[in-house]
Amino acid sequence: RRLNRASSNGYEVGRKPDFHFHFNNVPNYAQLYDAWIANNPGNIVDMTRFYMLYLNARQVLNEQLPGDIVELGVYRGNSAALLAMLARENGRKLYLFDTFTGFDRSDLTGDDSHRDAAFADTSLEMVKELVGTENVHYIQGLFPESCRQIPLPANIVIAHIDCDLYKPIKAGLEHFYPRVVPGGLVIIHDYSSGY
Repeated sequence: RRLNRASSNGYEVGRKPDFHFHFNNVPNYAQLYDAWIANNPGNIVDMTRFYMLYLNARQVLNEQLPGDIVELGVYRGNSAALLAMLARENGRKLYLFDTFTGFDRSDLTGDDSHRDAAFADTSLEMVKELVGTENVHYIQGLFPESCRQIPLPANIVIAHIDCDLYKPIKAGLEHFYPRVVPGGLVIIHDYSSGY
């Protein structure tokens, strides 16, 4: 038996976390897992983040808190696909903010000035193919200037920020946090990462 229902992952049952039993009752687990590793096989070793994102998002959505979901920093769309499935199941909209071309040089300032312009091996088309378009709004461009393209949701239930750089993370907090409903979540993937 494997950690997940896909046969490509070599993690044995002995390494399965205790809470994995929750996923035995998730009817679309195989689809969620396949989306998690699609175009990004390195995510196989990042199942902790998969569990964290799914369990936290499911918790606030089960509480019927109002609001939509936003993600800043989409890369190839793996976490966006998970959030999109949950958004659709719960009648929510998902707003995806990214350049869809990798880091923008203007964000490589201060502590991040030594970093290379990474994550260019993606595209809007690649992400749309994985995530789909139902209940999903794609906002391409440099954040926060890209916010001018659409009205931001008045209520945000989940804000997932995963952009690896100080400047866009700070901008994401400034724009999203005031709209997060009481009991909602702000998840910063790169918190305490050392960058």
